[in-house]
Amino acid sequence: MGIFGSPNVGKMSEKHDVRGLIKALSYKKDAAVRKAASEALGELADPRAVEPLIGALWDEDAGVRVAAVQALGNMSDGRVTEPLIDALRDDDSRVAMAAAEALGGRADARAIEQLITALGHSPEVRESALAALVKIGAPAVVPLIEAYGYEKKAANEAIISALGRIGAARDRPGATHKATAALIERLEYTPKFREPFVKALVEIGEPAIEPLVAAVRHPARFCGAAEALKRLGWAPEDEDAWHWVGRGEYKKAISLGAPAVEPLIARLQRNDQPRRALEALVKIGEPAIQPLRASLGDGSGSVLAAEALGKLGDVEPLIAKLWGPEREAAVTALVGIGSPAVEPLIAGLRQHPNHAQALLGLSAQGFVRARRTYGTASVAEALSKLGWNPDHSEAGAWYWAAKGDYEKASALGAPSVNPLIAAWNNVNLWLGGYSEWDWDDDADERAARRDIVDQLRDEQRVIVEALHKVAQLHDEALTPAQRKSLEEWNAERERKGDET
Repeated sequence: MGIFGSPNVGKMSEKHDVRGLIKALSYKKDAAVRKAASEALGELADPRAVEPLIGALWDEDAGVRVAAVQALGNMSDGRVTEPLIDALRDDDSRVAMAAAEALGGRADARAIEQLITALGHSPEVRESALAALVKIGAPAVVPLIEAYGYEKKAANEAIISALGRIGAARDRPGATHKATAALIERLEYTPKFREPFVKALVEIGEPAIEPLVAAVRHPARFCGAAEALKRLGWAPEDEDAWHWVGRGEYKKAISLGAPAVEPLIARLQRNDQPRRALEALVKIGEPAIQPLRASLGDGSGSVLAAEALGKLGDVEPLIAKLWGPEREAAVTALVGIGSPAVEPLIAGLRQHPNHAQALLGLSAQGFVRARRTYGTASVAEALSKLGWNPDHSEAGAWYWAAKGDYEKASALGAPSVNPLIAAWNNVNLWLGGYSEWDWDDDADERAARRDIVDQLRDEQRVIVEALHKVAQLHDEALTPAQRKSLEEWNAERERKGDET
């Protein structure tokens, strides 16, 4: 270094004067000298320069910081990785871009997280970070996929591009396999959210075909896998229903008949083009009935399965669903069936005991809602919507009992004996359950349960009055069996200490 002038970086570089160049890194008067010293030290790649160059990453001049980053990138020393990762956070995009390029050259997995974050920077930094992640390869696959959706749009697009490029690297089959497998797992998403992963698989190309063909047998991934294969120009065999349904070729699926039923139901359950799948199942007809029955109660597709059975006129399983969470869909489907549903629904009115047992143990709010909407209440609702008018037969009495109108039931006279006794048994069962319940919950729930007990006692009183009214009918109005039922009920009531 000269006494009166600036350090002669060129001469020091020619002489491999590492110590002089390190000293020149701290030359305050001229940033150009510090920059040139950084560049020279990078060319020499002497390990003695590592720490001084790391210190230069904090230089006030961005050009010096860029040169220091590039110099560190030439070093094989393991100490440089963490400082280079820190440099990705530099406010100057030129420094961050140089850091991404340097890290890409090192292909160190420790940089993955910060490189993914850098995908949200300027376009120049984004491209450098993307290239670095591609060089890192397989270790970056899972972090990239986990980061997708949490970044800005441009960063998410870069993530998908990186995954596609990693998978397309023919010289690294391990990375290709890992990227392909991880992307295929994401085909379980809805069409909108799986689309980027489909694009990445298409970018991978031919190596993705075999695992995609296998994925078409997966009930949650087959739609995305079939779509990716379609874009890759791969055609299924004529009889391969999973492929054709996955591709959305519904006319072909209908022509295949029974083999297409399972994948079509899978589309119902995945809520993936569900209306078109439902229409195809209805057109296939009878072969779809038993599988649709089996799918009832299985996730979001259950409501659609109930609708399909309704269109196919299959009544019995729909009536069973009036005692479950799909009861609204079942009511709609039964109404759609029309008059053939009436007789089975009337038979369903007699299922009070099952209904009563199912409600025990519900919270107060759940109990009130279930009583109003589930089971025989739903049966009565469906009959009303079908335009069925209760007559003076026992069916009419069961109808009014299901609706909780015990006075109208008793007005029918003798036919109301069994429906009213069944209603009394239900209320008595609920009273026993709620009166003896261990109310170890919050104050609001305890108060609500006490209200329910009071209401049930009032309801029990109304039923008893209705049955007493019926019991006073002349003997000729009651059959011996009905009279015997009343006597047995009264004895049971007295045995249980019912004072109503």
